[in-house]
Amino acid sequence: MKKYSSGSYVSLVLIAAFLLSFIGCASITRNMQSTTQKNIDETPYFRNFNKKTMPSKADVKMFPATLDQKKDWFAPSLKPLLKEINQLLDTNEWVMMIDPVEIPHKGEPVFAFGDESVFFSKDETEKNKSNSSMVLIVTQPSKVWQEKWQAAIDGKADYTIMVSLGISAYRINMKNWKGSKEIQIGTGYGVDLPWLTSMDDPIPVVQLTGTLLDKNGKIIRAGAEGFFVKKTSFFKSIIGWQNLITKEDVDKIINEHQRKDLADNPLAWKVAVQNLIANLLNRGDLIVN
Repeated sequence: MKKYSSGSYVSLVLIAAFLLSFIGCASITRNMQSTTQKNIDETPYFRNFNKKTMPSKADVKMFPATLDQKKDWFAPSLKPLLKEINQLLDTNEWVMMIDPVEIPHKGEPVFAFGDESVFFSKDETEKNKSNSSMVLIVTQPSKVWQEKWQAAIDGKADYTIMVSLGISAYRINMKNWKGSKEIQIGTGYGVDLPWLTSMDDPIPVVQLTGTLLDKNGKIIRAGAEGFFVKKTSFFKSIIGWQNLITKEDVDKIINEHQRKDLADNPLAWKVAVQNLIANLLNRGDLIVN
């Protein structure tokens, strides 16, 4: 298994820092956790992480979305968007939203998604090179945390969905033989980039990540939906991630940034919310594309 590193992208340390404290090898004690990595080369960016599948008529509940960092290193500007997302989730027709349970974070399940350079050093990336540079990483909960989860969630739901809002880095793809470039950020959603855009550096993307947990608190399915690309170099933001996504960007996301490839040009963040839920539930009939 690859070891986690801050990598060659200094500015990405803040994205990965919270993850590092949870990564472990195969579980050998009640407090240890196991980590699984899945490489992925195209959308939808969702995968199963447990052999068990959820029954079609299972009792599923959802917690309010949160910012995906333990500290608001770079995301205080996302809070107005988070409020809008939770208002939409509270009125969705597919999964009832319930109050979160109070459990200490130590030993909790952790999910992360993005370009492999966020999580691995340059040497490790080259050594383990594959056709894909996007990775889904899941750390399952510790036995101790599972016991606390089971006690807290008992009688509330058989399966639960957790949603987080944050920023990650996505890899640029070559779109055609002419040299056109794009970035695939969500289910059926590609964004064209300027022809001179460097293929070497990943691009900041505002994303929703989601996990489907069983009644034991173990992740059985997880994935991500990106919906806004910040077309700027990471290195311009090396001093402060809090300036990466501005208030103006968030206002644009909430009110203006549309999926013009879809009928009626819906707001991209609203499409991402629905597609996140649909993909976690494996409900192809709910997917908007």
